[in-house]
Amino acid sequence: SWSQAKHGDPEAIRRYVNDTEQNQAEAFAYFCEHRGLSPEIVTAFHLGFDPADRAAIIPYPGEEYCVRRFIDRETDGHGVKYDNPRGKKPVFNAAALQQNSRPVFVCEGQIDALSILDAGGAACTGLNEPGRLIELAAASQAPGFIAVADSDEHGMKSSNALKEKLTAAGKKCRIAAMTPG
Repeated sequence: SWSQAKHGDPEAIRRYVNDTEQNQAEAFAYFCEHRGLSPEIVTAFHLGFDPADRAAIIPYPGEEYCVRRFIDRETDGHGVKYDNPRGKKPVFNAAALQQNSRPVFVCEGQIDALSILDAGGAACTGLNEPGRLIELAAASQAPGFIAVADSDEHGMKSSNALKEKLTAAGKKCRIAAMTPG
């Protein structure tokens, strides 16, 4: 249950993800119809749905197993958008940093990264908490990085900071200019 997983215990998170992955109809409705992702991406990334909380679930596989919950703000009377486990926030889809054939799009959000992956690109998150990303990128053989953020002040500031840090680490980085809206 989420009440156990939200404290950051990796085993409780795994059980929660396994439970929510069973709600395929709701997961497909949210991720495919509402967010425009393909059923193949929903299945490949084990995206799930928690009907009790009306929360979309994105698991982070790997050493730093984690989960990201997106709450349906229309049914949640508090206007909560995210409800995540306590502890560090790892890079979503860090596996993108292990390939060497394509530039890696570094996104603010998981849905952004999933959309790029769905279109055939290599993508991960890391703009909002770049420390772990910089560490992983230093060892990456990817030919370059593209920062993709919202066009707001926070997004631009995060993109510029990432470019500065990656450049200092000897990596190529560009910023994708996003239009407002």
